[in-house]
Amino acid sequence: MKNPSGGPLMLLRLAAKNGGVPLARLPRLAVNLLRLSINYPFVLWERWFLSRKIQNTQIESAPVFIIGHFRSGTSLMHKLMAVDPRWRHINEYELIFPHLSTQTERVVKPTLQRLINFLKLKHPNFNDYPINLDDPNEDEALLISLGASWGAYWSYIFPKNWQQFSSQSIFFKNEEDKKQWKASYLFFLKRLLFKKKGHLLIKSPPHTARVAALLELFPNAKFIYMNRNQDDVKKSMNKIWRTEILPFFCLQKPDEELIQNYIQENFELLMTAFKEQKTLIPENQLIEVDYEDFTSFPKKVIERIYAQFDLPIGQIKDLLDKKIEEQKSYRESNYR
Repeated sequence: MKNPSGGPLMLLRLAAKNGGVPLARLPRLAVNLLRLSINYPFVLWERWFLSRKIQNTQIESAPVFIIGHFRSGTSLMHKLMAVDPRWRHINEYELIFPHLSTQTERVVKPTLQRLINFLKLKHPNFNDYPINLDDPNEDEALLISLGASWGAYWSYIFPKNWQQFSSQSIFFKNEEDKKQWKASYLFFLKRLLFKKKGHLLIKSPPHTARVAALLELFPNAKFIYMNRNQDDVKKSMNKIWRTEILPFFCLQKPDEELIQNYIQENFELLMTAFKEQKTLIPENQLIEVDYEDFTSFPKKVIERIYAQFDLPIGQIKDLLDKKIEEQKSYRESNYR
């Protein structure tokens, strides 16, 4: 089994194996190496003293997976559903401090959030959105923060070899890759529940092509599939590459042809894989949501999801109304 955490040597090996890092990006590489080096003592502590306890953690209820191509509304769905305190989801704080305990979080997170609010800090790479450490994030992002070599988003960091990363960690062209991914991912989910109990709510676009593997792990898993017009998705992906991926994540400088091939080929591979695997999902375990319907009537859509999955929604209606209003205000301000 693979522990989901790696150190600075792992990053250097990935860089050497996947086309290297140009001179202009060496400062960014140095920052990432420093971050992994600071975290590595905690990695070793977890590996030596907590692995058995994590492995023995039980996943008592099947997770709910929010899937769909990137830029299809998966993040908004995740953010709105996450107001329900019964869910166990990854938050922004965990991306910054992936190895600190929940006991430490109770002290550090409120203090850090007050500092963020005082300084009025915003996400430089997410449309200038105010930073909220309780906001949910996705497992693939946390895997990179942990330094897991099998995370799919290494393809954004080393895009020259994106097909190899995707083949190994999303599309499983090799059965052994699939077997290793399942074992590692199961450990990763148990790690989340070891730190903090709850019903797993996981948002991950790459899971759109992993439905079969997820059902092998969790036959009763539930899926919320977000669907959006493919032309809008591709236009949005073009924008994200220029405003987020290239300036903040890439350790390489892909040319325009590579970016366009990545966007087009990845879209086709992801959608084809989902169409092939969709029939494996029992009817009552899948909800398909149209992007336009969701953005127009988010509360109505979420109520439908809770009804089909037989989850009581009454206690979160006020929280949901408040979050929807916040998102509406932000979007209106952003588009004006």
